[in-house]
Amino acid sequence: MDRADWGKMLFFSFCMAESFGPFPLGTFSTIEMVSLFAFLGVVLPFAVSYLVASHGLVYGLALGIAPAIFAIFELPNQFFGPSLAAGVVLVLLASLLLSGLSGFAGQRFALWRDADAA
Repeated sequence: MDRADWGKMLFFSFCMAESFGPFPLGTFSTIEMVSLFAFLGVVLPFAVSYLVASHGLVYGLALGIAPAIFAIFELPNQFFGPSLAAGVVLVLLASLLLSGLSGFAGQRFALWRDADAA
């Protein structure tokens, strides 16, 4: 298996794992919630896009849905302010944007890596 196949396998396995979601397993402390959000929303899209080296923005956006849903369900209602719907939409868009940019950065680093190797 080459690097791109590993990245695609990682992407599809995490998409399946996120669809079943470990989120309703219990309550999380703030540190656990932030670290899980950072892993799912930043580290994972970067790693997948770095391994695949193509479609980083798309992979990042697809992997950004689960952290957004996790944050929406785990954050207290006071976090969203007076308008719950606007707060939820803002968290969803911010998570998608963060994950998409992380995936795009992973793709750029992979292309930079491949350019140096050539």
